[in-house]
This record gives sequence, structure tokens and C-alpha cells, in this order.
Amino acid sequence: MRYGEMANSLAESFNNWVGVFRDLPVLPLIEGIRQKLMVLNSQRRFEAEKWTTVLCPEMETRLCENAEAGRTWAVRRSNCTVFEVFADYSVMVDLEQRTCSCRLWQIDDIGKGLGSNGSAAGVLLPPITKRPAGRPPTKRIKVFGEFKRPLKCSRCSVAGHNRKTCKAII
Repeated sequence: MRYGEMANSLAESFNNWVGVFRDLPVLPLIEGIRQKLMVLNSQRRFEAEKWTTVLCPEMETRLCENAEAGRTWAVRRSNCTVFEVFADYSVMVDLEQRTCSCRLWQIDDIGKGLGSNGSAAGVLLPPITKRPAGRPPTKRIKVFGEFKRPLKCSRCSVAGHNRKTCKAII
């Protein structure tokens, strides 16, 4: 994480996870991804069966730590959307404007869903992408049994060369 955003690309992570299947034709690629997903889901299901709470253990720990840290805080309501939180210092929080006096909300964009009245605050659109110039590079791995068709001269019908490099006498 850098400046509140992920630094590495999702596509790079996916390509790394897919591995050798990435350069295969479509059907073997999909079959390879399906098999990897089946193994991954099976492992995660096995791990989740050990959980004793509704949340995963990591989030349960975080929730308990945050609840313990906030136990000493006092909250006073100023109006419908403005609150003052008393911790080691006092912080004003405005849920309607989505601001706070410590400016953490503006910096980290925390509490994005807070203060919404249940309706969608806006539609999240995908990022605008620009296709790079030139032909995209490929490193396709041949499927087992796939072979390269040998060159055949259209002039003399002999394999191993093409019409341009043909040395046969006409």
C-alpha cells in the first residue's frame, strides 16, 4: 500500500497466479483456471470449517482490538449528522459532509459507507483505460500434440523452404 492505494497491478497478480496456463489457447486456459479455483475453494472451505465465529479470525481480532481501543471514548451528538468524539483529544465528525477535524477521513477516505442514507451514493465506474500502441506481445505455449506446420514451396512443392528462397530450376 502506498498513499492509500495498491501499488501493484491486479492483472500482474492474476497473470502470476494463472502461471503456465496464461499463454494457452482459450479452452485449456479456462480448464486450468477452473481446476485452480476448485483447489483454492476446497482449501478455503477446509480452513473456514475451523472458524468458531461468523467473521474470519483476522477480522474478529481487528474488531476486538478496535472495540477495546474505543471503549474509553465518549460520543456526544451535536445535531443529526455532527458528532464530537472524546478520546485522548476531541474530534468533530460530520457524517453528511464526510469530514472530521483530524482529517483522517479526507486523507484515507475511511468510512466511505458511513452516513449514507441507504441509497446508492453514486455508481462506481471502471477506470478509463487506453490500449497501448502497437501489437500486443505474446508468448504462447503450444498445447501437447500441437506441432508447427512445415514450410512447403508453392513453386516446386518441396517441404523445407518457400517460394522466395526456392532454388529449383523451372
